[in-house]
Amino acid sequence: MRVQPLDLTTDGDPHPIKRLARLALPEPLREADVAEDFDRWIRDNVPSERDRIGMFDRFGTPPLTQREHALFTLLSILAIEHGAWPLEEGCGRAIRCLEEIQRHWAPSDPVSSYLRGKAAAFVAQGFRCARGEPGRLLSFLNGAPLRVCGDGTAALAFGVTAPVSDLIFDFRDDAFALHSLRSMVEGDRTAFDAAVLAQAEILAPAIERGVARLFERCAPPPGDYLAAFRDVLSDERWLPTLLGKLEGRADLRDRVGGMPAAAEWLRAIAGARAWKANDIRRLVRLEPLFEDDPEAFMAAIVSGVRALEGSEPASAVFAALSLLHLARRRRAVRSELADAEREEAFVLALRDLPSGEMIVRLHAQLADLPMDIPGARAVWRHLGNAEKGLWQWRIRAVVGDDRALRRGLAEFLLAWMSQDVYRDVERLVVDLLPPAQELDVLRTLAQSCDRLTSLRAGCLAREMTFGLPD
Repeated sequence: MRVQPLDLTTDGDPHPIKRLARLALPEPLREADVAEDFDRWIRDNVPSERDRIGMFDRFGTPPLTQREHALFTLLSILAIEHGAWPLEEGCGRAIRCLEEIQRHWAPSDPVSSYLRGKAAAFVAQGFRCARGEPGRLLSFLNGAPLRVCGDGTAALAFGVTAPVSDLIFDFRDDAFALHSLRSMVEGDRTAFDAAVLAQAEILAPAIERGVARLFERCAPPPGDYLAAFRDVLSDERWLPTLLGKLEGRADLRDRVGGMPAAAEWLRAIAGARAWKANDIRRLVRLEPLFEDDPEAFMAAIVSGVRALEGSEPASAVFAALSLLHLARRRRAVRSELADAEREEAFVLALRDLPSGEMIVRLHAQLADLPMDIPGARAVWRHLGNAEKGLWQWRIRAVVGDDRALRRGLAEFLLAWMSQDVYRDVERLVVDLLPPAQELDVLRTLAQSCDRLTSLRAGCLAREMTFGLPD
């Protein structure tokens, strides 16, 4: 290959790469050995590694002919090979070079094959070096698509492959990085998720720790994270963890400042499949989240109510009554039509539940109680003892012998009544509990995570056991 001496000191061309192309590539590149000759030529004429890197940095990317593009790509690869950038960034640039080669050259072109081989070799080397370090490996992949093949192989950028199980194992200590890796999988992720599930015992500790880290700024959206690892995570463990974190922030003005909006946290909670009574109790007390997004809050409560109907129906009744109470109080405080319509929407949503009609009827009766609703015209304050007795008789008639309704209402009265009203309905609370089981139920409620419920139930249990408290 005949070339003219390369002069880097005098150059009037605004795009040095074009001048270099004229000097170095007087004929079109057609054969692989020509490209190899140029490779050697550029090393011989610019022997200093520093000069080669500096020369590449000065070139920029002007509009290029195909011949000039080949030169530019080769210079890019040379700069990468000689350490112009850290390994991860160099691999990312090599991947982009490969993409450019695919865009500008036919796969059968010998120059294309030569350039592709050089870049791919560097990518493969970078992949081997990055294995075992999730952060480096993600930087290396740089968002490039990942395919999981039927034989359990993960196909990464430009011919780099690895068993998907080995790749997942590399991320065993960093669940956020594993989530990022999963997000790079093209198309159906079933095979990837199956490979994660196959290593659930190894991966679960880091994935569960990730739930507590979802409030960090580097965290993925909570709903995405929980959905991605749904088959590995235990609802009985992540739901209390998430609720506990939200409880710690509920009273802060910037409780989700810089984080996903309240609706995202509530949607994540709504996705839980296994609820416990204390989970729903904790959620209904997160009133600031209700104020942030009432609809998302309602969806989360209804999700919990549906999950508890079969296993703990009394807790489902308590949660439904609490939701309607919060809606009524918001309507009273704000006095806006939108809140009135929202309360009606909540009623309609709860009516679809098996015991929904009875819950709505019960809620209508409870409107006679003040329950700290500003401006409410509470009938209760205008009743004498005889009228209050009749009111309680009517409540008993509504709940009938339905144990879930009776116990759910009893817990609602323990949790939400102001002190003056509670004194009037305290006897009703005990009467609503199953005969001969009142003490057991009260002791259970005394273990509630809600402090007011716990203290009131504990006091009633103590009275039944020892007489009046000190």
